[in-house]
Amino acid sequence: MRPAAVSCAIVAIGLLGACSPIAHTALPDGVSVDVYQTRMDYGARELEVSVTNETDAELEVLELVFDSPAFVSETAYQRAPSTIGPGRTTDFRVSLPAADCSATDPKPVVRIEFEHDGMPGSASVEPVDRLGQLPGITAEDCLAEALAEHVTVEWSDELRVVDRGGRRVALLDLVLEPTGAPGEVTLETLHGTPLFLLTDENGAATDELALATPVQAQSERSTVTVGVVPTRCDLHALADDKRGTWFPLRVSTDRLEGTVYVPTSERMRTELFAYIGASCGT
Repeated sequence: MRPAAVSCAIVAIGLLGACSPIAHTALPDGVSVDVYQTRMDYGARELEVSVTNETDAELEVLELVFDSPAFVSETAYQRAPSTIGPGRTTDFRVSLPAADCSATDPKPVVRIEFEHDGMPGSASVEPVDRLGQLPGITAEDCLAEALAEHVTVEWSDELRVVDRGGRRVALLDLVLEPTGAPGEVTLETLHGTPLFLLTDENGAATDELALATPVQAQSERSTVTVGVVPTRCDLHALADDKRGTWFPLRVSTDRLEGTVYVPTSERMRTELFAYIGASCGT
């Protein structure tokens, strides 16, 4: 037996595994992590955890977890393991838990179990918020939670098309169902989307419609009827649509104010697309 081998064998007797490779305790130089959300991710409440491998060796991701005090629990990527080749970037889509609106330190962390160049490793890193979206995600979640304490706001599934000012206008009903909780919220303004402008009573198009509708504990169920017309008629816009039937609603509560997005149902979305086709002659 060669001297080096004898030495290793002797050490192994006193300390098993002493000659095994030492595991990484940090990401290899050249590996970086950031997070962002696409338009498609918004409706599904998902987040992209993007891992870039700028090293000369493959990086095998064995487990990936996103965590932040801003959410009630951690969330894991469900399709590991996954291999990222040299010079490549892979996006790992994870589902976002509900927001924790009591959090005071929302700093996110991504935990990764991996193998790189034949060496195992694990690391916890603070990802780069690529588009600065994380604060906005939780702020909107908490505003929606505060709003829901007082009133449920939903679009009905009934679509009507009428003539206003010489143009065909689709009418939608925004249904307000108060919960009876003490306090007051105000629905201030409704805004258009990439596919729809709002209209006034004469059919004139606008991107903003004043509602100024307060909801209190004693308020009864009510309906706000809203007219919409197509923003554009090209088929490309419909084919690529992700947010065209999510209507921005500016609200204020006793604690918070800002914008929440009120989506239509899939049934209403289909009817709205058919209305665009009929209005545009496509």
